[in-house]
Amino acid sequence: MKKNFFPKVGTKIQIKWIDVQKYNDMKYLTSKIMDMIDEDTLIIATPTHKNVSAPIPVDGQIKISYFKQDLGIYGFQAKVIERKNAEGMSYLKVKRIGDIFKIQRRDFYRLSIVLSGKLTIREKGNGEEISFLTKDISGGGLRAIIKEKIEKGSIVDIDLVIDKKIVFARGEIIRSIPSQESKGDYDIGITFKNIDEKDREQIISFIFESERKMRKRGIGLNE
Repeated sequence: MKKNFFPKVGTKIQIKWIDVQKYNDMKYLTSKIMDMIDEDTLIIATPTHKNVSAPIPVDGQIKISYFKQDLGIYGFQAKVIERKNAEGMSYLKVKRIGDIFKIQRRDFYRLSIVLSGKLTIREKGNGEEISFLTKDISGGGLRAIIKEKIEKGSIVDIDLVIDKKIVFARGEIIRSIPSQESKGDYDIGITFKNIDEKDREQIISFIFESERKMRKRGIGLNE
């Protein structure tokens, strides 16, 4: 694995506590890389959940994932080899026990959030824009509420506002059913078929940052 796939000191990371049992509500955690001893050994801030430190024991196994600008999301499995408190800081020493791998599109986290956007159905060819509000979004697609029915399999061009910037994508409608939450509306699912990787990275970066803020407030993220 090339060195530029490794996380850097200061990188915010997500932790999945693989062998969690008693503390199941602490399965997903957040942390930050404090130091790198070598390519296999890292010092990370003790992962937290709702501002409470997770009691991951020595020999506990975790999955670390992180975002690399211009490259995507990567991850690897690790084992806790030491727990320490020093100078008022709690941290873990962890050792990588597997290869670094890229998080595939099907594994993207879904962030439940309302964002505004517009889409155009390519088959109609009349340029009519239809507004929608997202229910959730990931690096691979989104779910949204929309006012009119769109046939499953339709190809659509999407403009989505994220952090006051517009992200463009072409997608396929993979779900289109009457909404159970809002009478007269439709619940649609869109998978991205063509999206600039910089736009995808902007979505992923937005999700990571939103997830960090939500974890801090004790709000969970969809798997």
